[in-house]
Amino acid sequence: MKTKYFKRSLYYYQKYKDIPPEDIVYERALDDIFEIQNVVESFDKSNNSIVFLWKSEDGWPVEYVTNNIENFGYSADEFITGELKYEDIIHPDDLKEVKNKLNNTYFKNESTFSKEYRIITKSGEVKWIDETSYIHRDEEGNVTFYKGIITDITGQKNKEIALNNSLEIRDILQNVIDNSPLVVFLWKFDRNWPAEYVSNNVSQFGYVPEDFTSGSIRHDCLIYSDDLDRIRFEFSKLCQLGYTDFTQEYRILTKSGKLRWVNEEVIVHYNGHGSPVAYQSIMYDITDRKNKEIALQESLKEKKNFEYIINNSPVVVFQWKASDSNNPDEMWPVEYVSDNIAQFGYTPDEFVKGKIQYGDIIYSEDLDKVQTGLHEQRKNGYSDFSQEYRIVTKSGYLRWVDERTFIQRNDAGEPLYYQGIIVDNTKHKYAENIINIQHKIGSLLNSDEDVDKTVEKVVEHVLEINTIDCGCIHFVNESGGLDLVVHKGLSSSLVYDISHINANSFITNLLNTGNPVYKDYSEIFYNSDYNTKHEYKALGIIPIKFKGDIVAALSVSSHTYDDIPQEVRIAVENIADLLGCFIGRITLEIELGEYKRGKWTV
Repeated sequence: MKTKYFKRSLYYYQKYKDIPPEDIVYERALDDIFEIQNVVESFDKSNNSIVFLWKSEDGWPVEYVTNNIENFGYSADEFITGELKYEDIIHPDDLKEVKNKLNNTYFKNESTFSKEYRIITKSGEVKWIDETSYIHRDEEGNVTFYKGIITDITGQKNKEIALNNSLEIRDILQNVIDNSPLVVFLWKFDRNWPAEYVSNNVSQFGYVPEDFTSGSIRHDCLIYSDDLDRIRFEFSKLCQLGYTDFTQEYRILTKSGKLRWVNEEVIVHYNGHGSPVAYQSIMYDITDRKNKEIALQESLKEKKNFEYIINNSPVVVFQWKASDSNNPDEMWPVEYVSDNIAQFGYTPDEFVKGKIQYGDIIYSEDLDKVQTGLHEQRKNGYSDFSQEYRIVTKSGYLRWVDERTFIQRNDAGEPLYYQGIIVDNTKHKYAENIINIQHKIGSLLNSDEDVDKTVEKVVEHVLEINTIDCGCIHFVNESGGLDLVVHKGLSSSLVYDISHINANSFITNLLNTGNPVYKDYSEIFYNSDYNTKHEYKALGIIPIKFKGDIVAALSVSSHTYDDIPQEVRIAVENIADLLGCFIGRITLEIELGEYKRGKWTV
């Protein structure tokens, strides 16, 4: 060891005897670098650590760098010749911070510098690196140069960023859930369904999470006794069939003993053998809606008139950014939206990346009302509110939504953002409309108004139903053909084509099957003798019967929709039944032929 030290000292004496003292330290640093060069130069491109020697000058000129700088697309010569300075490859957003930390290290008289920051490769990629450098000073303490190692930590850093983003999203979602009507449960798969997790907002039913997680209250204790056997049977049957998600509606008992209706969205988890081991449920209170449905059911006396109302609308979770000022024309940039926004044709990225703001999808005729409503709630210091309005899906259709929003404020009371949910209640809104129309038609057909006007008003009311924008009524004539008696929204050319339809025509044969027919307009008229160039899409032909005989036909159509929804089909079939009774009543009073020859002319 002593011999080696002596030889090294002699080497330095001979090498540096003619060099000014202030340069000797720098030259020795170079010598130290070159001494490990045999190791460094053996680094291949898979090595993430790169050795540098920088001068303490503007931009940090490079005196030496190992060849594996090629990992970032550069060559060592680009730096050593001065074509590039080290500063040139540091990400511009990080450069100021790197300089500030290096200056702090300098003023604190520290000998080492370490920092994580980004650099830009020659191809323009951004890479994260970890730098550890040693600071060399002269006898007066001035920095003369730096020598150090930078290591590519991009993979590790990206994982850290992804994890932090995931945690942030989790916290946002947890906060949204705890401030929403949605109660989240995680149950073990056991006969009595013990709970492993319950969200804090179970308090809306009078409970605390510990009531369930401690085992003092089980899921079966929560369910109303009259519903328990049904829920158990349905749940067991669906799991046997391998369902991974389904919806149930039942009654629960609050802690104070009150009954509440809930909608439960269930997701079942199976083990590798296909046996259920646990399930998640999202429960929300539907008591008000359920009571309305029950009342409607009792008033209509027929299941067909309300079964389309009972549906389980998926719930979309949002977090919107609030404007800095009390702006009445907010458009609500989106910070978070759950994946099931897809039910409206959109993706979360379209909102989160700023391509679409939430205000962009609100129907133009409703936007001002929504903006004004939120502005008033915000100005008056409210923390939550709800409102109904229409949105436009990506495919251009209108959907009614029920929004429930919570305003999050800072310590000064200024809104920071809005957290809320929207629930698609389009079917309920359309159902209300259809029921109102059916009631109006029922009242109209029982009135003493002129028959011509009555039938004309019936068609006008039918056109108030969503998706239907044109229609007509034909009467069966003595030869078995069809005569047009009233029409709305049809082109003059189509009216001419269908004024009289022969008894042996394709359309008459369809009607004589006795069943309603729902097709695309072109499918029916392609097989008929009539003009196929009319611009209609969905078409329905519904027979009107009296005592089992077909006496007329109600036809409905749409210029915009490709299909007539099930709830609309049920409505027009009910209307056809009412028309059949009406025609029967008129027939018993006066011969139907007299009406066709007299009052009921085209």
